[in-house]
Amino acid sequence: MGILELFTQAVGQQVSQRGLAVVIAAGFVAFLVLAVVLNVLQQVLFKNPNEPPMVFHWFPIIGSTITYGMDPYGFFFRCKAKVCCAKAAMNVAQTNLMLAWRLLHVYSTRQKDHRLPRTTRQ
Repeated sequence: MGILELFTQAVGQQVSQRGLAVVIAAGFVAFLVLAVVLNVLQQVLFKNPNEPPMVFHWFPIIGSTITYGMDPYGFFFRCKAKVCCAKAAMNVAQTNLMLAWRLLHVYSTRQKDHRLPRTTRQ
């Protein structure tokens, strides 16, 4: 018996004893935990000395967007104090600012499209 076979038998027993919703919820939680652990390990272990320092974040896709959005100035000054390099924090701030302007542009053009009078072609 290999390790994989033992693992699949143990998982099979647990799945057969639990309901489908519990198994799906446990799989989702396991996926989130694995994503966070791998993201943190990547940031801690694989630092490139030729690149500017990266702002530490827990979740891979979200990053520090929520923290930055709640208090942009505080976020900037905390990053500056930690890294002693304003360039890294400025890069994050510029990226978030550019995304915010793009979203504002998209929403404003959608609003303008709704206000335009409809014309019919003949």
